[in-house]
Amino acid sequence: MKLKEIYFGSIDAKEEFSNNSKKSSFEKSFLVPDNVNLKDFESREKYFLYGMKGTGKTALLRYMSLQFSRNPYVKTSFVLFKSNFTEDDRKLFNSEAVNIINRDEFNKNSESDDFENIWIWFFLKYIVDYCEKNSFSLFTKDDNWKKLVSCVSCIGVNATKRISDFLPRIENGEVSIDAKIAKISFGFEPANQKMRFLDIIRKAEELLEALKPDTTQKLYLFIDELELEYSNQKNYSRDAKIIRDLIVVTKKLNSRFSELGIPIYCITSVRSEVLTAVESVGKEINKCIEDYGTMISWHQFSGNLKEHPLIQIIIKRLLAAENLPENDKTTSEIFNRYFPDAKIMNGTPVEKYILHNTWYRPRDIVRFLNLAKDAYPCETCFSQKVFESIRKKYSTSSWTDCMEEMKAHYDSESLKAIVSIFSGWRSSFSKADFDVRLNDLSQSDRRLSDIIDKKQAPLLLERLYHVGVIGNKYYERKWDGRSVTRIRYVFRGDENILLNQDIILHKALIPYFSASSNVAENEQFKKRNNHTTYYYTLG
Repeated sequence: MKLKEIYFGSIDAKEEFSNNSKKSSFEKSFLVPDNVNLKDFESREKYFLYGMKGTGKTALLRYMSLQFSRNPYVKTSFVLFKSNFTEDDRKLFNSEAVNIINRDEFNKNSESDDFENIWIWFFLKYIVDYCEKNSFSLFTKDDNWKKLVSCVSCIGVNATKRISDFLPRIENGEVSIDAKIAKISFGFEPANQKMRFLDIIRKAEELLEALKPDTTQKLYLFIDELELEYSNQKNYSRDAKIIRDLIVVTKKLNSRFSELGIPIYCITSVRSEVLTAVESVGKEINKCIEDYGTMISWHQFSGNLKEHPLIQIIIKRLLAAENLPENDKTTSEIFNRYFPDAKIMNGTPVEKYILHNTWYRPRDIVRFLNLAKDAYPCETCFSQKVFESIRKKYSTSSWTDCMEEMKAHYDSESLKAIVSIFSGWRSSFSKADFDVRLNDLSQSDRRLSDIIDKKQAPLLLERLYHVGVIGNKYYERKWDGRSVTRIRYVFRGDENILLNQDIILHKALIPYFSASSNVAENEQFKKRNNHTTYYYTLG
């Protein structure tokens, strides 16, 4: 087949579901990470997925949805935080959280630090509306169900795909209600058409506990796109708290549904860098993430690199394209056919070259191969010529991805300043080298001088490390006098940067920054480490 005829997937996993042909190819060629057990999520043993951007969280949620809904008694639904929650929505979300408390009892200039009640209301309203609109019988439709429907319906809201449209307008802790509808739930008709919002939430929770679940049915709510972007400190702190309490409420609802035998399962995915940011705004969330979460990781592998899961993803897509069965013979033949150059780029095995130019994420594999087939659509294989032609473009696209993750901490102007640090510089340096570079550039760039003035250079390096822009490279002397190269990256499972060791720019980003990576620099690196004999491992 020509490269243009092969479907390797989309950068955004949601696009895989845009038509049935893509959905079928996606499901047929999908590879579940070795450390993820789908049964844990199906049974509510686990309900958090976390990992770096591009590791396949959204794809895995979509795959779970397809697998779980094969059961005719199972329904699935998606709540997308970023797509369904605009800046105006978040402002409203924040103001309503403040208004839950009576202003006479609350400092008018204060901001709410707690969004739990708002999220609890959202999910109760969402579940009731879903069951009513889809004629889905999760519960026996008795008087208690009718009372719960009335309870969440007595407040007039526009239930659309936007999260904020599920929220009532709250003033001084009260909301306007339809008193006749409210009477069904509360047993009396309020005289002034107003009720305390917290009273309505508590009544809805009480009615939920009185329901009789239909254990033959199940509803899986997949909550995705928990992304955090820095625009200013006020909005950043607000959004971090909104996401924090969404995580807290996911835990509370799953625990409560489990206790009551209610067949509703809330499964939430969140980026690693968002978790790091959220942990700084109070409330303990890391324990519940550790207890009930699974980190998606593709680096946990040793052995023949052709058997690496990410290489297997490529093979699965090729087999799906040619509609071939998956066995040892076809797996070996198809890889050799489409990757005929066993060694490329100065003798590097092709599978090693592919992996070392990624962040060990499926998204990088998709980007890498899609750029290659776009550059040479009529070729019938991926050769060194093809790979060489896309180095700059792949590097640029990869940096754009890294910047998306850095937006959790820096605004766009600061990110432009960070680019200037590495542009035309070196691919290997020490912490002292970095400080000198930062000082030199800050003389003409105020944005960088702010980093120096606030003594945040180490924090900048830590954040660059946590999104995979930089890593560590050093030599470790063995007992027999030999020295082993140690390469450390966050996506290989090394959580923290070693500031006392040499720092390296990710190989895939070198073309974008036009960073030097020459023999003289390597010799200087060796001299600084005071070694003469080396051998290299895969890290």
